[in-house]
Amino acid sequence: MRDPNAALYGTDRLAFSYRHSPVVRVPSGDEPLFREYFAQVAALADRRMA
Repeated sequence: MRDPNAALYGTDRLAFSYRHSPVVRVPSGDEPLFREYFAQVAALADRRMA
């Protein structure tokens, strides 16, 4: 990551760009589980979440 102070996981969809289509799509009902996981990763890495 270029900026160590940047959020580990953000909510701005325009901030994401792909060179190809993602293979895995997360169902919207599972998003809270992923958010919780990334919140734990951010806490362990001493990073903030947006």
